[in-house]
Amino acid sequence: MTIPTYNIAVLTPNRQMTEHRSAFLAVLRDLGHEVRGYTIGRELSAKTRAGLAKGEFPDGFRPDVLLLFCMSYCGLSHAGISNAILPYFPYVTMWDSNPLRFLYFLKDHQETHLSMLVFDSQVVQDLHELGYPQASYFPYAYTDPGIFNPGAATPAYAHELCFAGTLFLPKPHERVFGGQEAVAWRPEWDGMIREFCTERLASRDYLDVYRFLRTRMNVASKEGVELSDRLLYHQNWNERDLLFRALTQAGLTCHVYGGFQQGYRRKPQPENQGHFGPKIKFHPFLDKHAELPALYRSGTVHLCCTQFP
Repeated sequence: MTIPTYNIAVLTPNRQMTEHRSAFLAVLRDLGHEVRGYTIGRELSAKTRAGLAKGEFPDGFRPDVLLLFCMSYCGLSHAGISNAILPYFPYVTMWDSNPLRFLYFLKDHQETHLSMLVFDSQVVQDLHELGYPQASYFPYAYTDPGIFNPGAATPAYAHELCFAGTLFLPKPHERVFGGQEAVAWRPEWDGMIREFCTERLASRDYLDVYRFLRTRMNVASKEGVELSDRLLYHQNWNERDLLFRALTQAGLTCHVYGGFQQGYRRKPQPENQGHFGPKIKFHPFLDKHAELPALYRSGTVHLCCTQFP
């Protein structure tokens, strides 16, 4: 059977978005597709806009389909250029974040949105109920064999128990929407956050942010995006807080890489380092491609908490 091949343009406002998925894009190329990446910024000339409206990119490339990875979809909207591109090309979105957090963005340009690839089946069901039949379950997993491969353990990372990830709450001024798009924070939202955390901790189980919010507000509004984003961080905080406290009570030592470090380029918050006591040892982020594989090869047990149950 001959597999059809396509011209695929990968759009992102942030080059790092495609760098983190380079192995997946390499597989598409190995299958015979022509794949080109484009970093699209806020400034688009009238000539470029006219070309896009005719189905052609600035370098003359004529894609059959666009590919956008989760947050890139939102970035194009923030840059004010979604309307200049998405109506003129069929496109596919691929989500390793939860699209239910971004319904405000998803409601536009559905006529050209061919497929939403999501790796959580419950989220797919929710999207179908909301009127997104193009959502499908796609549990993709990929690694670059040039990076993640068997090898000798690195003594510095030979821990019995490890965790690679963050543990922080966003600062009050950190919002999804800024500038003229910003929405005013409402005092009742603080009460909703407290209610969410109380319910989450009482249940000692995963609490779905979308299900919590959908009976309390319009989840497809800007306000819904802001609350979804904020509650996601609280969900992660509560989940990891319970995990590390349980490890401490059990007398187990766990090495956490990232932890209170809010992003790869920011330093850890020293006032939080002793939050769980001496058994939980925090280290800076490890470079995803150069050092993180060494940790995975060297540790005995690796714990993980994600935004999907």
